[in-house]
Amino acid sequence: MTNRRDFLTYATIGTGIVTVTAACAGLVQTLAPLPEAVLTHDVDLARIEPGEEFRFLFNNVPMVILHRTAEDIASARAAKQSDLFDPMARNANLLYDTAASDINRSATPDGRFVLLEAVCTRRFRCAVMEFPMGDYGGWFCPCCGTHYDTSGRVRWGPAPRNMAVPAFELTSPETIRVRSSPVLKPDRYHHLIWG
Repeated sequence: MTNRRDFLTYATIGTGIVTVTAACAGLVQTLAPLPEAVLTHDVDLARIEPGEEFRFLFNNVPMVILHRTAEDIASARAAKQSDLFDPMARNANLLYDTAASDINRSATPDGRFVLLEAVCTRRFRCAVMEFPMGDYGGWFCPCCGTHYDTSGRVRWGPAPRNMAVPAFELTSPETIRVRSSPVLKPDRYHHLIWG
């Protein structure tokens, strides 16, 4: 009887150890970073001509950088906050409740460049058509009919939010680094506080 009891005890302990080891191994694999995840991506802004856009994939999300002309900047800055469908900037580099003014959505202080996730914000997240499209000179979603302006703000259509501005930083006047997580630098955003 003792041998059978000892056998069952050791078998139960062994099964428990194997189960806990398998669970821990699965947890460690789950928490490990994905090998295909890219943490940063640098883009040379000098190669993008005024009025042109540059598209690329970053962590399987289509991104777009638009080099805006003076007319594009003027039309985007002329939009009234009350005319916007979504009043939030949706900029990963700024606080959540920041207003969707053009300067809060542009990638450079002079407003020449805009960096956006090139997907519609409606449920299906379709890729938006190439610039310039739609009634506001920005982008257009062929699936739902949403029109975005040159700042990526919803101007007409069923999309609930502005196109997202991913986390980024300017590493030089002509180079932008797209990041997986935001790096807030107070000196970059002082104009948002003091006007």
